[in-house]
Amino acid sequence: MDLVREHIIHSRGGRLGTGASSKDDASRIAAQAFKTTAPGGIALHFHGGLVSSSSAQGIAARLTEHYQSAGAYPLFFVWESGLLEAIRNNLKDILQDKVFHELLKKASEWVLKKGTGTIVTRGSGQTVEVDRLRRDFDLWLSGQAAEPPIRETAPPAAQTFKNLQTDEEELANEIAAEIELDPVFEQTIAGLAVASQRVASVTTRGAGIEPLPVQVLIDAGALEQMLPHQPATTKGGIPWLSVARFVAKVVIATLQRYLNKRDHGAYTTIVEEVLRAAYLDKVGQVIWNQMKKDAGADAFGAADAVGDVVLQAWKRCLDEGTSAPRITLIGHSTGAIYINAWLRRSAQLTPGLKYDLVLLAPACRTEEYVAMLSQCGAQIGQVRMFAMQDAVEQQDRLVPILYPRSLLYFVSGVVEGEVDIPLLGMQRFLADPATFDQGYMNQLRQHLDQGDRAVWSIADLGPGKHSASVAHGDFDNDAATLDSLAHILSNGFN
Repeated sequence: MDLVREHIIHSRGGRLGTGASSKDDASRIAAQAFKTTAPGGIALHFHGGLVSSSSAQGIAARLTEHYQSAGAYPLFFVWESGLLEAIRNNLKDILQDKVFHELLKKASEWVLKKGTGTIVTRGSGQTVEVDRLRRDFDLWLSGQAAEPPIRETAPPAAQTFKNLQTDEEELANEIAAEIELDPVFEQTIAGLAVASQRVASVTTRGAGIEPLPVQVLIDAGALEQMLPHQPATTKGGIPWLSVARFVAKVVIATLQRYLNKRDHGAYTTIVEEVLRAAYLDKVGQVIWNQMKKDAGADAFGAADAVGDVVLQAWKRCLDEGTSAPRITLIGHSTGAIYINAWLRRSAQLTPGLKYDLVLLAPACRTEEYVAMLSQCGAQIGQVRMFAMQDAVEQQDRLVPILYPRSLLYFVSGVVEGEVDIPLLGMQRFLADPATFDQGYMNQLRQHLDQGDRAVWSIADLGPGKHSASVAHGDFDNDAATLDSLAHILSNGFN
Protein backbone atom coordinates (compact mmCIF):
# COMPACT_ATOMS: atom_id res chain seq x y z
CA MET A 1 0.00 0.00 0.00
CA ASP A 2 1.29 3.47 -0.94
CA LEU A 3 0.09 5.50 2.04
CA VAL A 4 0.96 8.92 0.62
CA ARG A 5 -0.49 8.20 -2.81
CA GLU A 6 -3.71 6.53 -1.64
CA HIS A 7 -4.59 7.86 1.81
CA ILE A 8 -2.99 11.28 2.47
CA ILE A 9 -4.10 14.65 1.12
CA HIS A 10 -1.46 17.28 1.85
CA SER A 11 -2.19 21.01 1.76
CA ARG A 12 -0.24 24.19 2.45
CA GLY A 13 -2.10 27.25 3.71
CA GLY A 14 -5.33 25.40 3.03
CA ARG A 15 -4.51 25.06 -0.67
CA LEU A 16 -3.39 22.35 -3.06
CA GLY A 17 -0.64 22.64 -5.63
CA THR A 18 2.98 23.68 -5.18
CA GLY A 19 4.57 21.80 -2.30
CA ALA A 20 1.34 19.90 -1.61
CA SER A 21 -0.94 17.34 -3.23
CA SER A 22 -2.20 18.29 -6.68
CA LYS A 23 -5.90 18.93 -7.26
CA ASP A 24 -6.08 15.85 -9.48
CA ASP A 25 -4.47 13.63 -6.85
CA ALA A 26 -6.71 15.02 -4.10
CA SER A 27 -9.82 14.42 -6.22
CA ARG A 28 -8.69 10.89 -7.06
CA ILE A 29 -7.88 10.01 -3.43
CA ALA A 30 -11.18 11.49 -2.23
CA ALA A 31 -13.27 9.64 -4.84
CA GLN A 32 -11.48 6.37 -4.15
CA ALA A 33 -12.24 6.74 -0.44
CA PHE A 34 -15.89 7.60 -1.06
CA LYS A 35 -16.38 4.42 -3.10
CA THR A 36 -14.98 2.21 -0.34
CA THR A 37 -16.78 -0.96 0.64
CA ALA A 38 -15.07 -1.06 4.05
CA PRO A 39 -17.74 -1.90 6.66
CA GLY A 40 -16.60 0.93 8.92
CA GLY A 41 -16.75 3.47 6.12
CA ILE A 42 -14.31 6.38 5.93
CA ALA A 43 -12.25 7.45 8.93
CA LEU A 44 -11.28 11.00 7.93
CA HIS A 45 -8.55 12.11 10.34
CA PHE A 46 -7.54 15.73 10.90
CA HIS A 47 -4.30 15.82 12.86
CA GLY A 48 -3.53 18.64 15.25
CA GLY A 49 -2.28 21.65 13.32
CA LEU A 50 0.43 22.17 15.93
CA VAL A 51 2.64 19.40 14.54
CA SER A 52 4.85 19.49 11.46
CA SER A 53 3.78 17.83 8.22
CA SER A 54 6.47 15.15 8.62
CA SER A 55 5.18 14.36 12.12
CA ALA A 56 1.64 14.30 10.77
CA GLN A 57 2.64 11.77 8.11
CA GLY A 58 4.18 9.65 10.85
CA ILE A 59 0.90 9.83 12.76
CA ALA A 60 -0.95 8.77 9.61
CA ALA A 61 1.35 5.79 9.10
CA ARG A 62 0.81 4.67 12.68
CA LEU A 63 -2.97 5.13 12.67
CA THR A 64 -3.58 3.49 9.29
CA GLU A 65 -3.22 0.00 10.75
CA HIS A 66 -5.58 0.83 13.64
CA TYR A 67 -8.26 2.20 11.34
CA GLN A 68 -7.99 -0.61 8.81
CA SER A 69 -8.08 -3.26 11.55
CA ALA A 70 -11.32 -1.67 12.74
CA GLY A 71 -12.81 -2.09 9.27
CA ALA A 72 -12.52 1.54 8.19
CA TYR A 73 -10.93 3.20 5.17
CA PRO A 74 -8.32 5.70 6.47
CA LEU A 75 -8.08 9.14 4.90
CA PHE A 76 -5.76 11.79 6.35
CA PHE A 77 -5.66 15.55 5.92
CA VAL A 78 -2.09 16.73 6.49
CA TRP A 79 -1.09 20.38 6.54
CA GLU A 80 1.93 22.50 7.44
CA SER A 81 2.37 24.06 10.84
CA GLY A 82 4.84 22.83 13.43
CA LEU A 83 3.49 25.46 15.82
CA LEU A 84 3.86 23.31 18.92
CA GLU A 85 7.58 22.89 18.32
CA ALA A 86 7.89 26.63 17.67
CA ILE A 87 5.97 27.50 20.85
CA ARG A 88 8.06 25.18 22.98
CA ASN A 89 11.34 26.40 21.50
CA ASN A 90 10.38 30.05 21.95
CA LEU A 91 9.18 29.48 25.51
CA LYS A 92 12.49 27.81 26.30
CA ASP A 93 14.24 30.92 24.95
CA ILE A 94 12.03 33.13 27.13
CA LEU A 95 12.84 30.96 30.14
CA GLN A 96 16.49 31.97 29.72
CA ASP A 97 15.68 35.67 29.22
CA LYS A 98 16.86 37.84 32.13
CA VAL A 99 14.23 40.47 31.32
CA PHE A 100 11.47 37.88 31.65
CA HIS A 101 12.91 36.74 34.98
CA GLU A 102 12.85 40.27 36.36
CA LEU A 103 9.38 41.14 35.06
CA LEU A 104 8.06 37.90 36.55
CA LYS A 105 9.68 38.57 39.92
CA LYS A 106 8.54 42.19 40.06
CA ALA A 107 4.96 41.39 39.01
CA SER A 108 4.82 38.53 41.54
CA GLU A 109 6.09 40.82 44.30
CA TRP A 110 3.30 43.31 43.73
CA VAL A 111 0.60 40.70 43.18
CA LEU A 112 1.55 39.38 46.61
CA LYS A 113 1.45 42.89 48.10
CA LYS A 114 -1.87 43.86 46.53
CA GLY A 115 -3.52 40.50 46.08
CA THR A 116 -5.64 38.05 47.99
CA GLY A 117 -4.90 36.17 51.13
CA THR A 118 -5.06 33.00 49.04
CA ILE A 119 -1.85 33.82 47.14
CA VAL A 120 1.20 33.30 49.33
CA THR A 121 4.90 32.59 49.16
CA ARG A 122 6.38 29.29 50.23
CA GLY A 123 6.92 30.90 53.63
CA SER A 124 4.16 31.87 56.01
CA GLY A 125 1.77 34.77 56.07
CA GLN A 126 1.17 37.55 53.55
CA THR A 127 4.18 39.76 54.37
CA VAL A 128 6.37 39.87 51.27
CA GLU A 129 10.05 39.26 51.96
CA VAL A 130 11.34 40.57 48.65
CA ASP A 131 14.90 39.29 48.97
CA ARG A 132 13.68 35.82 49.85
CA LEU A 133 11.15 35.90 47.01
CA ARG A 134 13.92 36.76 44.55
CA ARG A 135 16.17 33.98 45.87
CA ASP A 136 13.31 31.48 45.65
CA PHE A 137 12.58 32.56 42.08
CA ASP A 138 16.24 32.14 41.14
CA LEU A 139 16.16 28.58 42.49
CA TRP A 140 12.90 27.81 40.67
CA LEU A 141 13.92 29.32 37.33
CA SER A 142 17.24 27.45 37.41
CA GLY A 143 15.50 24.13 38.06
CA GLN A 144 16.71 23.80 41.65
CA ALA A 145 13.30 23.99 43.36
CA ALA A 146 10.40 21.56 43.26
CA GLU A 147 7.62 24.15 43.20
CA PRO A 148 7.16 27.82 42.22
CA PRO A 149 7.87 30.47 44.85
CA ILE A 150 4.20 31.44 45.00
CA ARG A 151 1.29 29.13 45.58
CA GLU A 152 -2.33 29.19 46.65
CA THR A 153 -4.10 28.20 49.81
CA ALA A 154 -7.75 27.22 50.00
CA PRO A 155 -9.81 30.42 49.57
CA PRO A 156 -11.81 31.67 52.53
CA ALA A 157 -15.60 31.80 52.42
CA ALA A 158 -15.48 35.43 51.36
CA GLN A 159 -12.42 36.12 49.25
CA THR A 160 -11.21 39.69 49.66
CA PHE A 161 -8.79 41.80 47.70
CA LYS A 162 -6.51 44.35 49.21
CA ASN A 163 -6.62 47.62 47.30
CA LEU A 164 -7.88 46.03 44.07
CA GLN A 165 -9.42 49.37 43.14
CA THR A 166 -5.96 50.93 43.20
CA ASP A 167 -5.57 53.27 40.26
CA GLU A 168 -2.98 52.09 37.74
CA GLU A 169 -1.06 55.33 37.98
CA GLU A 170 -1.10 55.20 41.77
CA LEU A 171 0.24 51.65 41.71
CA ALA A 172 2.88 52.61 39.15
CA ASN A 173 4.10 55.37 41.43
CA GLU A 174 4.35 52.92 44.33
CA ILE A 175 6.35 50.49 42.20
CA ALA A 176 8.62 53.23 40.84
CA ALA A 177 9.35 54.48 44.35
CA GLU A 178 10.75 51.08 45.35
CA ILE A 179 12.71 50.17 42.20
CA GLU A 180 15.94 51.53 43.69
CA LEU A 181 15.62 48.88 46.39
CA ASP A 182 15.97 46.19 43.70
CA PRO A 183 19.39 46.68 42.05
CA VAL A 184 19.22 43.54 39.88
CA PHE A 185 15.91 44.72 38.40
CA GLU A 186 17.50 48.13 37.76
CA GLN A 187 20.55 46.60 36.12
CA THR A 188 18.49 44.27 33.94
CA ILE A 189 16.17 47.00 32.66
CA ALA A 190 19.21 49.20 32.11
CA GLY A 191 20.69 46.35 30.08
CA LEU A 192 17.50 46.21 28.00
CA ALA A 193 17.67 49.97 27.42
CA VAL A 194 21.28 49.69 26.28
CA ALA A 195 20.71 46.59 24.11
CA SER A 196 17.74 48.25 22.40
CA GLN A 197 19.79 51.43 21.88
CA ARG A 198 17.43 53.52 23.98
CA VAL A 199 20.30 54.80 26.09
CA ALA A 200 24.10 54.57 26.16
CA SER A 201 25.80 52.44 28.77
CA VAL A 202 27.88 55.41 29.84
CA THR A 203 24.67 57.16 30.87
CA THR A 204 23.46 54.33 33.08
CA ARG A 205 26.92 53.86 34.58
CA GLY A 206 27.05 57.58 35.31
CA ALA A 207 24.01 57.06 37.53
CA GLY A 208 25.63 54.11 39.27
CA ILE A 209 23.69 51.43 37.37
CA GLU A 210 25.85 48.78 35.69
CA PRO A 211 23.75 47.43 32.77
CA LEU A 212 23.60 43.65 32.58
CA PRO A 213 24.04 42.02 29.15
CA VAL A 214 20.60 40.95 27.90
CA GLN A 215 18.91 39.99 24.65
CA VAL A 216 15.98 41.98 23.29
CA LEU A 217 13.28 39.31 23.11
CA ILE A 218 10.26 41.33 24.15
CA ASP A 219 7.83 42.59 21.51
CA ALA A 220 8.46 45.96 19.88
CA GLY A 221 5.22 47.36 21.26
CA ALA A 222 6.09 46.29 24.79
CA LEU A 223 9.55 47.80 24.45
CA GLU A 224 8.03 51.11 23.39
CA GLN A 225 5.67 51.06 26.37
CA MET A 226 8.48 50.40 28.82
CA LEU A 227 11.16 52.53 27.21
CA PRO A 228 9.48 55.09 24.93
CA HIS A 229 11.69 56.97 22.47
CA GLN A 230 10.64 60.35 23.85
CA PRO A 231 10.39 59.65 27.55
CA ALA A 232 10.48 61.77 30.63
CA THR A 233 13.73 60.20 31.76
CA THR A 234 14.94 59.86 35.29
CA LYS A 235 17.88 58.03 36.86
CA GLY A 236 20.35 56.72 34.32
CA GLY A 237 18.43 58.10 31.35
CA ILE A 238 15.69 55.50 31.86
CA PRO A 239 11.97 56.33 32.22
CA TRP A 240 11.43 54.34 35.40
CA LEU A 241 7.82 55.47 35.76
CA SER A 242 7.07 53.99 32.31
CA VAL A 243 8.70 50.74 33.41
CA ALA A 244 6.62 50.80 36.58
CA ARG A 245 3.43 51.44 34.59
CA PHE A 246 4.18 48.36 32.52
CA VAL A 247 4.55 46.22 35.64
CA ALA A 248 1.41 47.77 37.15
CA LYS A 249 -0.65 46.71 34.11
CA VAL A 250 0.47 43.11 34.59
CA VAL A 251 -0.32 43.21 38.31
CA ILE A 252 -3.79 44.68 37.82
CA ALA A 253 -4.61 42.28 34.97
CA THR A 254 -3.64 39.35 37.22
CA LEU A 255 -5.72 40.56 40.16
CA GLN A 256 -8.68 41.30 37.90
CA ARG A 257 -8.63 37.71 36.68
CA TYR A 258 -8.79 36.54 40.28
CA LEU A 259 -11.70 38.84 41.00
CA ASN A 260 -13.56 37.46 37.96
CA LYS A 261 -12.58 33.84 38.75
CA ARG A 262 -10.74 33.63 35.42
CA ASP A 263 -7.31 32.82 36.84
CA HIS A 264 -5.27 29.69 36.06
CA GLY A 265 -3.59 29.54 39.45
CA ALA A 266 -1.29 32.16 40.97
CA TYR A 267 2.03 31.38 39.29
CA THR A 268 0.56 30.37 35.92
CA THR A 269 -1.65 33.46 35.73
CA ILE A 270 1.25 35.83 36.41
CA VAL A 271 3.33 34.04 33.75
CA GLU A 272 0.44 34.32 31.29
CA GLU A 273 0.02 38.04 31.93
CA VAL A 274 3.75 38.72 31.53
CA LEU A 275 3.73 36.76 28.25
CA ARG A 276 0.60 38.57 27.03
CA ALA A 277 2.10 41.95 27.89
CA ALA A 278 5.62 41.44 26.57
CA TYR A 279 6.04 38.33 24.41
CA LEU A 280 2.93 37.69 22.27
CA ASP A 281 4.94 37.72 19.03
CA LYS A 282 7.52 35.37 20.49
CA VAL A 283 5.01 32.87 21.90
CA GLY A 284 3.27 32.45 18.55
CA GLN A 285 -0.01 34.37 18.54
CA VAL A 286 0.40 35.37 14.89
CA ILE A 287 1.31 31.80 13.88
CA TRP A 288 -1.62 30.45 15.90
CA ASN A 289 -4.07 32.75 14.12
CA GLN A 290 -2.61 31.83 10.73
CA MET A 291 -2.85 28.14 11.56
CA LYS A 292 -6.54 28.59 12.37
CA LYS A 293 -7.01 30.23 8.97
CA ASP A 294 -5.19 27.33 7.28
CA ALA A 295 -7.65 24.91 8.90
CA GLY A 296 -10.64 27.18 8.43
CA ALA A 297 -11.36 29.91 5.91
CA ASP A 298 -8.34 29.23 3.66
CA ALA A 299 -9.17 25.52 3.24
CA PHE A 300 -12.58 26.25 1.72
CA GLY A 301 -14.27 28.53 -0.79
CA ALA A 302 -11.73 28.48 -3.65
CA ALA A 303 -11.06 26.22 -6.63
CA ASP A 304 -7.76 25.01 -5.16
CA ALA A 305 -8.95 24.93 -1.53
CA VAL A 306 -8.40 21.42 -0.20
CA GLY A 307 -11.78 21.13 1.50
CA ASP A 308 -13.69 22.24 -1.57
CA VAL A 309 -11.77 19.89 -3.86
CA VAL A 310 -12.57 16.87 -1.67
CA LEU A 311 -16.22 17.80 -1.12
CA GLN A 312 -16.69 18.47 -4.85
CA ALA A 313 -15.21 15.04 -5.60
CA TRP A 314 -17.69 13.49 -3.19
CA LYS A 315 -20.53 15.48 -4.74
CA ARG A 316 -19.64 14.07 -8.16
CA CYS A 317 -19.71 10.57 -6.70
CA LEU A 318 -23.19 11.22 -5.30
CA ASP A 319 -24.35 12.67 -8.62
CA GLU A 320 -23.09 9.52 -10.36
CA GLY A 321 -25.22 7.38 -8.05
CA THR A 322 -22.61 6.22 -5.52
CA SER A 323 -24.18 5.60 -2.14
CA ALA A 324 -22.54 7.57 0.65
CA PRO A 325 -20.49 5.46 3.06
CA ARG A 326 -20.47 6.02 6.78
CA ILE A 327 -18.09 8.94 7.42
CA THR A 328 -16.44 9.49 10.79
CA LEU A 329 -14.60 12.79 11.20
CA ILE A 330 -11.78 12.43 13.75
CA GLY A 331 -10.09 15.63 14.90
CA HIS A 332 -7.20 15.94 17.35
CA SER A 333 -6.56 19.32 18.98
CA THR A 334 -6.84 21.96 16.25
CA GLY A 335 -8.26 19.28 13.98
CA ALA A 336 -11.55 20.26 15.66
CA ILE A 337 -11.24 23.71 14.04
CA TYR A 338 -10.96 21.95 10.68
CA ILE A 339 -14.03 19.84 11.44
CA ASN A 340 -16.12 22.91 12.29
CA ALA A 341 -15.22 24.52 8.98
CA TRP A 342 -15.68 21.22 7.11
CA LEU A 343 -19.22 20.75 8.36
CA ARG A 344 -20.22 24.31 7.49
CA ARG A 345 -18.95 23.93 3.93
CA SER A 346 -20.40 20.45 3.55
CA ALA A 347 -23.81 21.86 4.52
CA GLN A 348 -23.51 24.05 1.42
CA LEU A 349 -21.94 21.65 -1.09
CA THR A 350 -23.10 18.20 0.07
CA PRO A 351 -26.06 18.81 2.40
CA GLY A 352 -27.18 15.18 2.17
CA LEU A 353 -24.03 13.78 3.78
CA LYS A 354 -24.12 12.64 7.40
CA TYR A 355 -21.13 12.48 9.71
CA ASP A 356 -20.19 10.97 13.04
CA LEU A 357 -17.69 12.99 15.08
CA VAL A 358 -14.82 11.94 17.34
CA LEU A 359 -13.02 14.86 18.96
CA LEU A 360 -9.69 14.33 20.72
CA ALA A 361 -8.68 17.12 23.14
CA PRO A 362 -10.36 19.65 20.83
CA ALA A 363 -8.70 23.08 20.77
CA CYS A 364 -11.53 25.02 19.12
CA ARG A 365 -13.48 27.73 20.87
CA THR A 366 -16.57 26.37 22.56
CA GLU A 367 -18.65 29.22 21.17
CA GLU A 368 -17.66 28.33 17.60
CA TYR A 369 -18.43 24.63 18.08
CA VAL A 370 -21.89 25.40 19.47
CA ALA A 371 -22.56 27.81 16.60
CA MET A 372 -21.58 25.05 14.15
CA LEU A 373 -24.00 22.65 15.86
CA SER A 374 -26.81 25.14 15.40
CA GLN A 375 -26.02 25.47 11.71
CA CYS A 376 -25.08 21.89 10.83
CA GLY A 377 -26.79 19.72 13.43
CA ALA A 378 -28.88 17.93 10.81
CA GLN A 379 -25.69 16.52 9.26
CA ILE A 380 -24.29 15.18 12.53
CA GLY A 381 -25.07 11.71 13.80
CA GLN A 382 -23.15 10.45 16.82
CA VAL A 383 -20.57 12.46 18.77
CA ARG A 384 -17.89 11.48 21.24
CA MET A 385 -15.23 13.70 22.77
CA PHE A 386 -12.13 12.46 24.59
CA ALA A 387 -10.35 15.02 26.77
CA MET A 388 -8.56 15.27 30.10
CA GLN A 389 -10.13 15.85 33.48
CA ASP A 390 -9.13 19.29 34.70
CA ALA A 391 -6.95 17.87 37.48
CA VAL A 392 -5.02 15.88 34.84
CA GLU A 393 -4.92 18.86 32.46
CA GLN A 394 -3.27 20.96 35.16
CA GLN A 395 -0.48 18.37 35.53
CA ASP A 396 0.34 18.30 31.80
CA ARG A 397 3.31 20.66 31.63
CA LEU A 398 3.75 22.40 28.30
CA VAL A 399 7.24 23.65 29.23
CA PRO A 400 8.67 22.63 32.62
CA ILE A 401 9.32 25.52 35.01
CA LEU A 402 8.06 28.25 32.69
CA TYR A 403 4.55 27.00 31.93
CA PRO A 404 3.39 24.17 34.21
CA ARG A 405 -0.01 23.54 32.62
CA SER A 406 -1.26 22.10 29.35
CA LEU A 407 -1.25 23.37 25.80
CA LEU A 408 -5.00 24.05 26.00
CA TYR A 409 -4.48 26.15 29.13
CA PHE A 410 -1.80 28.07 27.23
CA VAL A 411 -4.02 28.65 24.21
CA SER A 412 -6.93 29.73 26.42
CA GLY A 413 -4.81 32.00 28.60
CA VAL A 414 -2.30 33.50 26.17
CA VAL A 415 -2.69 33.22 22.38
CA GLU A 416 -6.43 32.96 21.74
CA GLY A 417 -7.00 36.68 22.30
CA GLU A 418 -9.09 37.40 25.36
CA VAL A 419 -7.99 35.74 28.59
CA ASP A 420 -9.36 32.40 29.74
CA ILE A 421 -11.30 31.70 26.55
CA PRO A 422 -13.52 28.61 26.90
CA LEU A 423 -12.13 25.82 24.73
CA LEU A 424 -14.17 22.76 23.89
CA GLY A 425 -11.68 20.25 25.29
CA MET A 426 -11.28 21.87 28.72
CA GLN A 427 -13.41 20.45 31.52
CA ARG A 428 -12.69 23.56 33.60
CA PHE A 429 -15.32 25.59 31.77
CA LEU A 430 -18.05 22.96 32.03
CA ALA A 431 -17.54 22.29 35.73
CA ASP A 432 -18.31 25.83 36.90
CA PRO A 433 -21.74 26.88 35.56
CA ALA A 434 -21.94 29.78 38.01
CA THR A 435 -18.92 31.50 36.45
CA PHE A 436 -19.28 30.23 32.90
CA ASP A 437 -22.99 30.84 32.45
CA GLN A 438 -22.99 32.04 28.86
CA GLY A 439 -25.78 30.66 26.71
CA TYR A 440 -23.41 28.69 24.53
CA MET A 441 -21.86 27.05 27.59
CA ASN A 442 -25.27 25.89 28.78
CA GLN A 443 -26.00 24.57 25.28
CA LEU A 444 -22.74 22.62 25.34
CA ARG A 445 -23.56 21.09 28.72
CA GLN A 446 -26.88 19.87 27.36
CA HIS A 447 -25.20 18.57 24.20
CA LEU A 448 -22.51 16.60 26.04
CA ASP A 449 -24.93 15.20 28.60
CA GLN A 450 -26.63 13.16 25.88
CA GLY A 451 -25.46 9.59 25.38
CA ASP A 452 -22.02 9.55 27.02
CA ARG A 453 -20.67 12.08 24.57
CA ALA A 454 -17.78 13.16 26.82
CA VAL A 455 -15.03 10.87 28.13
CA TRP A 456 -12.77 12.65 30.60
CA SER A 457 -9.44 10.88 30.90
CA ILE A 458 -8.46 8.96 32.88
CA ALA A 459 -11.70 7.02 32.44
CA ASP A 460 -12.98 3.52 31.73
CA LEU A 461 -16.70 3.71 31.09
CA GLY A 462 -16.85 0.62 28.90
CA PRO A 463 -16.12 -0.19 25.24
CA GLY A 464 -15.64 2.95 23.16
CA LYS A 465 -15.43 5.09 26.29
CA HIS A 466 -11.96 4.37 27.68
CA SER A 467 -8.97 6.71 27.75
CA ALA A 468 -5.76 6.82 29.76
CA SER A 469 -4.34 9.96 28.13
CA VAL A 470 -2.50 12.21 30.57
CA ALA A 471 -0.99 14.70 28.10
CA HIS A 472 -2.37 16.68 25.18
CA GLY A 473 -0.35 14.72 22.67
CA ASP A 474 -1.42 11.33 24.02
CA PHE A 475 -4.81 11.05 22.40
CA ASP A 476 -3.60 9.75 19.04
CA ASN A 477 -1.19 7.22 20.58
CA ASP A 478 -2.71 6.17 23.92
CA ALA A 479 -3.64 2.49 23.64
CA ALA A 480 -6.90 2.85 25.57
CA THR A 481 -8.05 5.77 23.43
CA LEU A 482 -7.12 3.96 20.21
CA ASP A 483 -9.04 0.89 21.39
CA SER A 484 -12.05 3.14 21.94
CA LEU A 485 -11.67 4.57 18.44
CA ALA A 486 -11.46 1.07 16.99
CA HIS A 487 -14.61 0.05 18.85
CA ILE A 488 -16.48 3.10 17.57
CA LEU A 489 -15.44 2.42 13.98
CA SER A 490 -16.27 -1.29 14.24
CA ASN A 491 -19.38 -1.25 16.42
CA GLY A 492 -20.68 2.29 16.56
CA PHE A 493 -21.08 4.49 19.63
CA ASN A 494 -23.07 2.10 21.80
